[in-house]
This record gives sequence, C-alpha cells and structure tokens, in this order.
Amino acid sequence: SVLSANYMYLRQSYKDYFAGSNLVITIKNQNNEASGFSLNDRIYLNNLDSSSNNCWNQNYWVNEIEFNDYPGNTGLSTATIICQDWLARSARVLGGGISLPATTTCNQINYFASNSGFNGPLPADMFVGSNVGQSSVPAVVWTDSVVNKIQLNQLTENADVQLKLATINLIPRGTQYVSNYKFGASTGTNTLAYQTFKRINAGQSLINYVETTSGLGTVTASNATSTTAYGEYAENVTTADANLTQQTGLAEWRANTQADPLATRFEFTLLDLANSTAVLDNWIYYFKNFGGYYYQLSYRVPGAVGDTTILVKIEGINISMTPSNTVYTVFASPFNYYAEFILDDSVFGVLGGGGIVYNQAEITYDEAGWIYNDSNADDTASRLGW
Repeated sequence: SVLSANYMYLRQSYKDYFAGSNLVITIKNQNNEASGFSLNDRIYLNNLDSSSNNCWNQNYWVNEIEFNDYPGNTGLSTATIICQDWLARSARVLGGGISLPATTTCNQINYFASNSGFNGPLPADMFVGSNVGQSSVPAVVWTDSVVNKIQLNQLTENADVQLKLATINLIPRGTQYVSNYKFGASTGTNTLAYQTFKRINAGQSLINYVETTSGLGTVTASNATSTTAYGEYAENVTTADANLTQQTGLAEWRANTQADPLATRFEFTLLDLANSTAVLDNWIYYFKNFGGYYYQLSYRVPGAVGDTTILVKIEGINISMTPSNTVYTVFASPFNYYAEFILDDSVFGVLGGGGIVYNQAEITYDEAGWIYNDSNADDTASRLGW
C-alpha cells in the first residue's frame, strides 16, 4: 500500500527553468511489492472527482527504486519509487543532430517526437502537443538535450507549459483567461481557502535591465524609472529569436514587466479537508487540463481594514499526499509579469485609466508654457476618440 507521495508540478518562480521533477512514492515493502516496478514503467497519477472525471491526469516513468529494508525483516520495510515527469525524462534524451526547421516556437518542438508522423529522438511513449506560437525561431541542428531546447523556445515565446497524460504542450503567450475559481482566507462560491500564506517582494524577481542573447547577437533593454530609483538589477537570458525586432521586443517587455520591487509573488497552501471537494476538483481539472488561466487572489495586509484582491498566474503546485490528507502548495506570480494586451478584451484590453466614452465632457487644458496653451491654441480640446 502507498504510505505517501510527493510531486512538484512545473516550477516555483517565474525565474525558474522548466527542468521537470520526480513523483516520489513511498510504499510498504513487507513482501517485496516493489519488485513489480521496473525501469521505464509508466505510472498514472489520477485524481477522480465525484463524476469520475480525471482531474490531474498525468503520466510518469519509473527511474529509480530505493529500498529501506528493516534488519531481519521483523519491522516495517519500505520502498521509494522515483518516477520522472515528461520534462525530467526529456533531459536525458539528446537531439542527436536532428534538423529542426524554421517555424514558430511551439510548433518546432513537435519534431522531437518519434510518433504522429515525426522521426525525432524521444521514446515512442512520449508525445508533443501541436501548437502554433506567436514568435518565430530559425532552423537549427540540435545536439543538446530535448529539455534545453524546450526551455529556449519557452523563454522566446513566454509560453505556458502543460503536462497532460504523456504529452507536453507549449501554450502560446496571449492565451489568457480569468478563471471562475478564486483563492482567499475563507471559503465561498468557487473560492478555495488557504491555510498558510506568504508574500514575497523583490528578491530575484526584480529585473529592470535585460540582456538577451541569440544567434543574431545581444540586445539590451532597461526600465529607466526603475534603474534610476533602485539601481540596476540585471538578467541575461538566451533566446532563439528569428529576428532582432522580435528579440528587442522580448528584452523590452521583460525589463518593463519585472521592474517594480513592490510586485509580489505568493506561496500558499490548500488542504483538501478544509475545502469543498467539488470546488477543489474543478479548480484542479481546469488548471491542469487547460492553459492560460489567471486567478483572483484576496488577502489582507496586517493592519489594513480591507482585503487586497489581485490577479495572479500559478507557476506550479507541490502536492504532498498521504492516506489522511493532501496538501497543495501553490506558487503564484503577479499578473503583470505576463500581461499581454488583447484588443476588445474587458480584462486584458484595458490600457489604464478610466477609459474613453462617447460624448464625454470636454477637457480644458490650462498649463502655462505648453504649446497647446499659446495664443492660437483651442483650450477646449477633447480626448482622443471623442
């Protein structure tokens, strides 16, 4: 029988690589039950809801078995089954000189597959989802590990990563939705209550000077307001951009979205026994099986009279499972680390301010010294779009 299991899905911070991790399962081994496991066996981790929908729905591969034998076999002997997820397993697969064509970021990794019409180096039981990215990457002959190329394309695209069944998906940036499910200090309609809560400002998340390096050369960008106020906090990232315009845009975007030291990332725990099973299962199902969700997170700063509610992006989840309970530790970044403008969207299409409405009141400019206030200027001009 299973005594415990633990797994870190994806990553803890926006700055972390998608290196993959292990599902670690500890079982009783009184009668050598662990002998039923072999290298490369596929393990299925399922979380069935009340309607038998598979919420978690992910595969792993046995990589190592550790035996903890009780001397004389008179006490409890256990075995730990260490299973790699898709990303961790792909770190041990080399490209082998495969020719990857010029295409989009998300599409290019399809060529690592050895199924679905491709002849790549991955084992036949590992699949790659078919997606089209918004950024372009050049043709390349790849000899390094598969996971390193995935990381390179993910950085170039700023893509979501999803592991589902035996498949990896790179989900293009701009795939953005606000979920109906929320997090707060207490339960409510579609709201999960956290049991511990941590806020983290600045640290390695503060970046106001960015250097991007690709086969085309090096591009730099900075946020002048932030560097003047706080000094230079730099990062260097390697990308696979197909042109300098695209690479410059990425550098500028990273320098501006990470430049605020007050931007906060979060770590909080959810206990299955303290939350509605239906809400918890539904949240896991949509988070795990669909990409691009943002969530409302509410919390109260000590001394404040009201709650703060913001949008966050979940970077990853650690799951600690025992027969008595399951604890989910959620790692989340502020929305502005990922914000993309989407025309006509009620959340992602707002540039700031109160917006422009038809036939609104005129604005009288009255600031001496500006050209619009000279003797020939019309001082009752209207806002753009009026």
